[in-house]
Amino acid sequence: MLKSIMAIYLYRKKIEDLKHHASDPANFTDNLYQPERDTTGELIHHREDHNHLLKRIISRLREGHIPGIDLRYMRDALHDPTTGLTYEALTGKNKQSVPDCECLISPGVISYLEGRGRTSGAQVIKIIHNWHKAVDGRGLSEEQRSSYCQDMKNWLLADWMPWFHTLPDYSTIDVNRYYNYVHYAVHIVKSLTDSLDTLIYVVTCNKT
Repeated sequence: MLKSIMAIYLYRKKIEDLKHHASDPANFTDNLYQPERDTTGELIHHREDHNHLLKRIISRLREGHIPGIDLRYMRDALHDPTTGLTYEALTGKNKQSVPDCECLISPGVISYLEGRGRTSGAQVIKIIHNWHKAVDGRGLSEEQRSSYCQDMKNWLLADWMPWFHTLPDYSTIDVNRYYNYVHYAVHIVKSLTDSLDTLIYVVTCNKT
């Protein structure tokens, strides 16, 4: 218990120090990271490689670590030709294959799950599918892209920071909280959240 309290104290003390840094104060209320600045002082918002993040998410899905998705129904979907699901995509035989990842979150798989009442699994896969489409951007309005990214972010933070919708402040992270959702290493959740925030920022700028 004392270690947990000390961890929270040290974390929040470091955050406050960085917020009040003399030459480059950090904004950890709106960002999980400190954006770099170019020679003109403009903030540079970097994004993690999208396909790398997609493959990590799908890897956790195949291993059964994403709540709401029952792999037994994914296995059944393999035997329905209307889903387009393949053995390679389901098992991860080609771990670096982005098309196999896309196959696993296809509209056919979503429709199959919805048709069998597996609404929670279908909803999770739809969120991931729409996020993937939003990053590509083709055929979507800026409003749709922003909405899909926001849905993905809300899904992640629902377990990581369930208070975020009423207190949207990343500096309030509980460093002792178990990162159950998606069962990621912390740096993967951080990278995905950073990328979503950056994309939402870019899309918002494009709309203005």
